Amino acid sequence: LIFKIYIRSNSISLNESYQKIEVRDILNPELIETLDELGKKKNIVDILSNYLISQIKGYDIVKKAIFLQQIKGCIKFLPDGSPLRRDSHILLITDPGIGKSTMLRRIARLFPQNSYASVTTATGGGLTANVVRESTEIGDGWVVKPGVFVKSNEGTACIDELTVDRNIMKYILEAMESQTIHVNKGGINVKLPAKCAVLAACNPKRGRFDSNLGIVEQINIPSPLLSRFDLIFPLKDIPDRKRDEEIAEHILDIHIETATKNYSVLKPIEIDG
Repeated sequence: LIFKIYIRSNSISLNESYQKIEVRDILNPELIETLDELGKKKNIVDILSNYLISQIKGYDIVKKAIFLQQIKGCIKFLPDGSPLRRDSHILLITDPGIGKSTMLRRIARLFPQNSYASVTTATGGGLTANVVRESTEIGDGWVVKPGVFVKSNEGTACIDELTVDRNIMKYILEAMESQTIHVNKGGINVKLPAKCAVLAACNPKRGRFDSNLGIVEQINIPSPLLSRFDLIFPLKDIPDRKRDEEIAEHILDIHIETATKNYSVLKPIEIDG
């Protein structure tokens, strides 16, 4: 992809004979017709949001929020000229078995600018940035190793098991506050961009939701960090025979389709019919 390509050169000059290429010149005419037809559907957001995370049964509002998070918003400015954040941050607080990790890994796999990390194995530097001593083409020295938030610039940082280590939360708070990562170590003083959306997930502090306590009492997250999330979804695993049967059938159907048709990431979808 274009944002993954880096060019090293001694000189660059503009070629006056370049040709402007429109998107419609690249896409198949039949595909353009299909996209135009899809754009006219009033429920296109519902269709695409369910398609985005098809492995999970239900939770339509959560899927729609995650789908819109990937689209992002327009860049707007306040009267003083400072830009408004166009990324939305979403927190999923779930009982075990809901499928939160599946949602996060799905989003991280679908888009190359997205990244996934679990707090159970990640470090503060791994989430933000590290300065390490390394051999380079010009000799030994200190180099900056970007973490998840920097790698996810213009994308989404998917952070699983958010509440496992409270010490790491301060790194996450810094990244979400300014959408930049400041590194000052080994003679290196840089500010790295981290303009990414955050899709985080965790379990209640007692492992499962306690029906005798309020939601806020069961979230082991400091208030400054919690206030950075625009949408917070508590997802409870409430026993229901009929719903559990539908979920089981859905999971079996997904595994059968994957085994027989070998879909790598996305499977075909029928809009009409």
